[in-house]
Amino acid sequence: MDMEFRNCKLELGLKCHAPIIHFQPSVNAKGATLRASEVKPKFDKYLWTKEPEELATYKLLPYKMKFIEKKKKKVINENVTIPLYYAKDQKRMVITNPRIVITCFDPILQKLIVRHIKNFFIVTNFGATQGKGYGSFTIIDPEKNDQVEQENAEKILMEEFGLKTLYKIDCNQLSKGLKEIEKIFEVIENFYKIIKGGINHKDYIKGFLFKYMSDKGIKNEKAALKTKIIDNPYASKQNKVKQGPPINSHKECYVRALLGLSSSFAFKDQRRQNGGAVDVNIKISHADETIERFPSPLTFKVINKIIYIIPKKIDERIWEKEFVFTYELDKKRGHAHGIQPKSKPEKLKLDTPASNDFCLEDFLDKAVEYYNENRGKIKGPKIVQ
Repeated sequence: MDMEFRNCKLELGLKCHAPIIHFQPSVNAKGATLRASEVKPKFDKYLWTKEPEELATYKLLPYKMKFIEKKKKKVINENVTIPLYYAKDQKRMVITNPRIVITCFDPILQKLIVRHIKNFFIVTNFGATQGKGYGSFTIIDPEKNDQVEQENAEKILMEEFGLKTLYKIDCNQLSKGLKEIEKIFEVIENFYKIIKGGINHKDYIKGFLFKYMSDKGIKNEKAALKTKIIDNPYASKQNKVKQGPPINSHKECYVRALLGLSSSFAFKDQRRQNGGAVDVNIKISHADETIERFPSPLTFKVINKIIYIIPKKIDERIWEKEFVFTYELDKKRGHAHGIQPKSKPEKLKLDTPASNDFCLEDFLDKAVEYYNENRGKIKGPKIVQ
């Protein structure tokens, strides 16, 4: 693709492969598309990483960026149920194919922008929940009928993230139209559930992370909470899994944090006098109150209806850190339901594992095998490399 600045301007079209969750409360508003305030700082950082010597004399990169929204913009309606962490995100989701306009008078910087901008969009997502695949765009090549060269994109992803293996899920055979977006993110959600917390619906699939760590002699936080905080942990008969004899040598850790922190867990409390169970939150907080957010080191990139699974480096700050799990049940609510006094403690402290207890690449290799073995239960497409 021939890209060049003309009259100090570079104008390119962008193709949206996965909807962006916009910051605006209403995506019907004008300008609900990519924002230069998000994209430019990311691109600046990318350029400095790629060209440290060329850019050594710059304090700020002297160029401007703006996005021109096209008239044709698809707003995801409420009839399409796309997996999200927050329900309000549905109203902020949009498929937009804007044009990017970059103005730069510096010939050296012009050359570097042209050299790197295509790859930058291939390896970067934007907007909210971008780690789960939302906000995926690529530069349009008119000579390729708007299609990214898939083999080249895969090569760039492998080089950028230093991967020996690139796992991918082809969703081209799924439903067409807006429903295909729903199916793509359903695949991502199911894969993530299977490898992290498990699926407990019609068919029980144990979370692979728990199994992986158990094989290393580490008991997970869910098991520890049921033993030490929840008086009568909930488990239906059909989904109850037979457990082997207790292994006293197992140490207890907050293992789920390795794939991203949560602020709380939900459990069922069965101490209700008149039968049934009541939802209870277990609040999670870092003991030193310095770690509030830790994103998952696994991220997803969607290009031409193919999902790529990208393992990134785990933040060193997460290893061997103490977290506090606090049982929370409103006293008035508990009294109204006739909840008996707790016989177990209200709090539990657990550390995250040590760095030598978990290898992300090894985990992902085995997690993919585990997913493929169980995908028939969820009718999911196969992961290949």
